Amino acid sequence: MVGPINDDVGPYPISTSADSLDRIKIVTHHEYFESYPTVKSWMKKHSNNSKQRIKNYFISYLPFLSWIYRYNLTWFWSDVIAGLTVGAIVIPQSMAYAGLAKLAPQFGLYSSFVGVAIYWFFATSK
Repeated sequence: MVGPINDDVGPYPISTSADSLDRIKIVTHHEYFESYPTVKSWMKKHSNNSKQRIKNYFISYLPFLSWIYRYNLTWFWSDVIAGLTVGAIVIPQSMAYAGLAKLAPQFGLYSSFVGVAIYWFFATSK
């Protein structure tokens, strides 16, 4: 046997959209209120200090621009040691890969130089 269906959802009355909008506007110190996003607020947030943003954009793609002015002799000797170590590995390795591809050894050397030059521009070890 089925009992009567109770359509009452609780002690809270069903509110209309006007009532709910009025409740949103009333904020006490215990509640959190976030304003609705607008195009004006987005434009204001994203247009401040555009020269600095452009500078940061280029520095993010060319990181050596941020540290090249502070380069010192200690870093130079560390970079010389790192360069000699990488050169000792890359030169024979690139010549061997060129030989595997049935190319002249200089093609392997050319390709290894281009990779290191690109890495210097777009990456940093600092």
